[in-house]
Amino acid sequence: MYKTRAPLPGISDDDRALLLLCLDGLRDHEIGARMFISVRTVHRRLDRLMRLAGARTRFGLGARATKLGWIDPAAALPLADPPRSLAG
Repeated sequence: MYKTRAPLPGISDDDRALLLLCLDGLRDHEIGARMFISVRTVHRRLDRLMRLAGARTRFGLGARATKLGWIDPAAALPLADPPRSLAG
């Protein structure tokens, strides 16, 4: 999961959580299940964030969210699991 810093301007904490789950590669139904919202609500919130950021794609949303300060670029890197050969 991603780490987040102190609240950033521009979007709500819920929107930031949704954005981070999206950037983590979760599918819409997985995001909805984790946030206890419907898939339709996930779609509406992502569409709204894309409009606010001026992005046409989810990839573009991630790039714009970083540029706008909505997420911390260092926190947007997934925490990697150790290679299986090193995991013991």
